[in-house]
Amino acid sequence: MSNTYYDNPAQRLFKIIKKAKEVSSSKSSRNAWKEILNLSSESYDVNILLSINKVINLITEVNNYFQVNEPDYIEYCQSWMGNVLNVINRSVDLDRQWSDIISYLDSHTISSLYSSVKIIDANFEKSQLLFLKKIDESELVEINNSIKNVYQEILISENIEDNVKSSILKYLLRLIESIDQYAITGSEAIIEVLENTVGHMYFNHEYKEFMSNTETGKNLLSKMGEIAKKVTCFTGILELANKGFELIENITDFNN
Repeated sequence: MSNTYYDNPAQRLFKIIKKAKEVSSSKSSRNAWKEILNLSSESYDVNILLSINKVINLITEVNNYFQVNEPDYIEYCQSWMGNVLNVINRSVDLDRQWSDIISYLDSHTISSLYSSVKIIDANFEKSQLLFLKKIDESELVEINNSIKNVYQEILISENIEDNVKSSILKYLLRLIESIDQYAITGSEAIIEVLENTVGHMYFNHEYKEFMSNTETGKNLLSKMGEIAKKVTCFTGILELANKGFELIENITDFNN
């Protein structure tokens, strides 16, 4: 059974560009990006710029994909990649009016990007593509909000050893960020954090004890299991990197 969870980076970029075209031209770049990437209205400029940089990284991901898998096609991507990059680079002036930015994004660029989407999709399994289309981002946000509450609970707790608390908070912050940035980074970033969070239980006894024998830890593992099922193909099972066990089953084991 396949357990691939590679998200098409061109598809992610295409969705972002489509949203960018729909934003009111009267908005500032700052407010446009908040809308496009579902950022909080209170987001600091530095966080917006970091998110923009991750969008730029999508172009690199697409380029890398074609270099490895379709090297003959890479020359046909240079034009749309350059145009999208120019548009994004203009947008880092967050006070700039969106109409001055988005006008450089022409229909030829968008159609060429869409061609790249279809070429990469052609190498995907149909079952995976159908699954990725069914991921409900609003459900991820709902779970993420509950994880933020767990984070606050752990942060103020005085009954958790400092080294254990530090590890948990570190992984929770990464998980929260990966879900907040799902539109850009896709399911891979989320799964990587889940892998690291669960995998750390095999190397830190105190951490494992907390996660498997406290109500807060069990609750957190349960939520991670929910997330894993929502962002992985087929039955929600994935193989942890370089380990011969399955995330969902191990979460269940830890809770028993």
